[in-house]
Amino acid sequence: MNSKLITVVLIVVFSCFAFAADKSSKRVYLSPGDNNVNQIDNGEVMPLPSNSVTQPSALYKVPPAHSLWLDHTDGGTEYYLSSGAAADTMAVWYKPAGACSLYAIETSWFDANDAATILYYIWEPSAVAPDPGLAGTRGSFGFESPLGDVVVGPFAFTPTTGDQYQGIELLDFLAEVPFFGDTEGTPEAFFVGFVKNDALPHILADDASARGYQYSWFGGPWTISAGGWGGYSSSIPLEFAMRIAVTYPFGASPSVGGISILPDTYDGLQNFEVSATVTDENTVTGVWLHWNINNPEPGVDSVAMTGVDDLYTATFNLSASAGDTVYYWVSGKDNDDNRTIENILSPNNFEVVAPENPSADILYVDDGAAIDNLFYTDILDDMGLTYEFWDRSAHRGIDASVTTGGSWTSAIVVGWGSTTVPTRTYESDHAWAAFLNAGGNLFYTDQDYFYTNGEVAEPTFVTGDFAFDFFGITGGSNDPDAGTLDTLIIGYSEDPITDFMSADLVPMRPDDWDAWGGANWTDFLEGSATPIVSDELGNDIGVRYGNGTFKTVLLAFMVEAMNDTTGWIPDSVETRTYAADYVTLLENAFTWLGFVTAIDDEVGGVPLKFSLEQNFPNPFNPTTEITFRLGKAVDVDLTIYSVTGQKVRTLVKGQQKAGEHTVTWNGMNDVGQRVATGVYFYTIEAGDFKAIKKMVLIK
Repeated sequence: MNSKLITVVLIVVFSCFAFAADKSSKRVYLSPGDNNVNQIDNGEVMPLPSNSVTQPSALYKVPPAHSLWLDHTDGGTEYYLSSGAAADTMAVWYKPAGACSLYAIETSWFDANDAATILYYIWEPSAVAPDPGLAGTRGSFGFESPLGDVVVGPFAFTPTTGDQYQGIELLDFLAEVPFFGDTEGTPEAFFVGFVKNDALPHILADDASARGYQYSWFGGPWTISAGGWGGYSSSIPLEFAMRIAVTYPFGASPSVGGISILPDTYDGLQNFEVSATVTDENTVTGVWLHWNINNPEPGVDSVAMTGVDDLYTATFNLSASAGDTVYYWVSGKDNDDNRTIENILSPNNFEVVAPENPSADILYVDDGAAIDNLFYTDILDDMGLTYEFWDRSAHRGIDASVTTGGSWTSAIVVGWGSTTVPTRTYESDHAWAAFLNAGGNLFYTDQDYFYTNGEVAEPTFVTGDFAFDFFGITGGSNDPDAGTLDTLIIGYSEDPITDFMSADLVPMRPDDWDAWGGANWTDFLEGSATPIVSDELGNDIGVRYGNGTFKTVLLAFMVEAMNDTTGWIPDSVETRTYAADYVTLLENAFTWLGFVTAIDDEVGGVPLKFSLEQNFPNPFNPTTEITFRLGKAVDVDLTIYSVTGQKVRTLVKGQQKAGEHTVTWNGMNDVGQRVATGVYFYTIEAGDFKAIKKMVLIK
């Protein structure tokens, strides 16, 4: 695995527990964050395979058999961060489920360094942050530290290996461990963290971007100089991989974590499934899912959740409309009637939104892109195309109601570490599977497709894997050590997309990885798909694929790097220019996919050729107009089909001259009968150009 030392800083989420008491005294490992959180906030966060982190070792004085794990991460530390300099402070705020004694501290490290040490501390919260779990982002406390008095510490520690949990046993340093709370079982909050003596080591992290509140801090010179205590960035919510071991002398309530994060949706009437992990020192006797519409307080609506081991699941249906916010919670009860409702102060939620442009040509999805979206939207605008924009990070994901919820039969997904496009198993209602199986066409560019999905160095894919079924990939290389930077690419002769760049290598921007030893982040692709782009050594890094129902183009590199061969920062908006190779590659890919081509205009000096426009009006009754443009005189077949694939009406058949053409459809079939209300598709074949769009007839 190549080291990707990307600067990020920690902003994480706490779980708020209700508190009650029993008389058990079992050790519990507390870990900040939440389970089943699957969003990477942006391209600055790079994942490790989910199984790359070992489980904590059994080094503690209380045997693991007497322990109960309260692990609110997803079972493995998936993201690392290279943040922090010497003298920086990193701390996590804990509010346990009851009065507790703290026995051990563990942290998971990315790059251990025998010569680099840290100093562990335990602090009280300061007066400026009595409840820092609800804190904001960088500069939340100005230059005042949220850390109060030191309870115990410092304890020096040097990690000896990376990619696993290592830590300290407090009884190795103290005669008795610190206690937080009172004899009634009421807990006290506290901080656990460390100060770095050196730039290394770097800690591992887990993503917590789905929540709107945080509980981890950076301090010290690095972030103080950047704006004070608090998270380094408002757009990179992370928790770092620290857990603590405690006992509850007076008992504790059930622990609720790992609640499913539901994305915003177009469809508030569908069934929503929620899962959560619920554990207790003794026995969990009941778990419930609660929800409320437009009210962030638990309402009367609830359903019992069914569990297998510690994982509980329930489905709920509600009548929510566009503009509504749906809040949901999970509560648990144990055999002593101790109760917990998770996250009461800041509940999970999603919004029901309406498409801004339901008649758009294209669904454009920012799936964690590390670039300005103008790289693509400018081109779409210049092509005269309309698009619906969806920001995966802002909406915490995407569901099938969005990918299939408008007139678009085409989609563009741009990301650096996308999280909505899997490599492995998927459900039939998965957003992109549903879209493609319905006949959609997809353009996807991401230089970390394999890496983000936790693939091994040389993955293989079979039927049932998303990469195999929808991109025609049977294998490849994940972040290959090719001995060369991915800065030169070349197309394939006679390929409809890349023939124009098949004679000479095209330079690419070297990007940040040039500074870290020439690492190659572009995936190599193998399989039944047709290769369209290779690197300078002949490794395929771009493919096209189709099975008769859909078409896809996958570029396993950042295609916008064709615009700037000297550095990372693009031109300003006012002076932004686009390389001819970049525009031509996009235009040809979109043309082959059949969902977008050009009008009689130019983009970046490149002449554009053919297009099929969205009908207007849409929906319509009783007539609508369909416009298409031809770059030259060709035979044209413009035909309307029903959703079952039955031909309804041939509107154009025969030779047509170059230019713009508009045809009116009156809602009748070829024998003069008026057709029923419903969804129809219209297709065009004009020489080598093919395209399809969807329209709706209402009465």
